[in-house]
Amino acid sequence: MYTSYRLIHDGRPWWMLPAAFLSWWYGQACKQVLFFALFIIAATEDIFAVLTMLKAIVTLQPLHQDYSLVGRGIGVVFRLGWVSIGIVLVAVSICLAMAVLLVWLALPLLCIWGMWQTIVYTV
Repeated sequence: MYTSYRLIHDGRPWWMLPAAFLSWWYGQACKQVLFFALFIIAATEDIFAVLTMLKAIVTLQPLHQDYSLVGRGIGVVFRLGWVSIGIVLVAVSICLAMAVLLVWLALPLLCIWGMWQTIVYTV
């Protein structure tokens, strides 16, 4: 039976593995987390189409092709509500993405600091 240990250990000495982990954490994995956060923000903006709705409000495009004054008024009111909700949710997704990224960046440092505090204060 053949087992590849390359996935677990890539031939580095054991004392280099923490540095390799931190290199991966702040390099490749951080880039993936950043892309995921940007994807969530872009998807939220795409769902609510804030910029498209603002353009429709400015040009007074009617809602569902109702070109009457009432149709245009209802379209503006509906789109203002939609834009308001969209702006709030895009802002919330930006804040959440920033929080996730900051936690991602701080987590290894907090673990190292916690281990150091445990070693220093228990001896």
